[in-house]
Amino acid sequence: MDKWTIASRADLEDEAEVEELFDKATWKILCETSFFKMSKPEARKILLGIRDSIPKEKIKACSEAVIDKVRSDEWYFKANVVMAYLSFGSELSVDGLIEAMLADGKTVVVPYIVSKTEMKPVVLKDLKDVEIGKYGIRTAKEPHEFMDYSEVDLILVPGIAFDAGGCRLGMGAGYYDRVLAANRNCAMIGISYRDLVLGFEELPFEEHDVKISLIATECNTMCVS
Repeated sequence: MDKWTIASRADLEDEAEVEELFDKATWKILCETSFFKMSKPEARKILLGIRDSIPKEKIKACSEAVIDKVRSDEWYFKANVVMAYLSFGSELSVDGLIEAMLADGKTVVVPYIVSKTEMKPVVLKDLKDVEIGKYGIRTAKEPHEFMDYSEVDLILVPGIAFDAGGCRLGMGAGYYDRVLAANRNCAMIGISYRDLVLGFEELPFEEHDVKISLIATECNTMCVS
């Protein structure tokens, strides 16, 4: 298993405390599958299925652990306006991080889907101001206070999986692909389970995709690409 995820454990102070997210059969799939040879939909189906197998209690524990990893990063300290996200399914939740950012005096914005091709950042002042939107995902309640992406200092980027080259595999709608491509000068931190950060150039990548240079996991932060 010569994956980046295995090698990255050298960054941890106490390897004995690292808890496996997956069983041996799942690790075999992660380590032996050539995802880069697949289409994105094919890779997405396999990797999302793997992520969805993570038990709820481990999702919760990993979500809590990633808070300190992001808050200890220099980009976080420098950012006044941070674009977070409202998690769903097996995504790492950043709800606790949103609360911490608000307590730290930062302005928090979250994505608001305005069409099938566009999402805009809307200010979120309290997690109580969230509801289930028309797309079946959590969204900010009205009235909306929109901001321009040029005002955002840091974007927290969710993904099904990342790799050690900075490639990201999203849900397939292309919202983040378009936002990241149009805001390449903005600081970006990918949010991922450590064991879903794969080896170098392991994920399918297209010319228009934007690579993420820093990934925060429940165990550490990884400078990649």
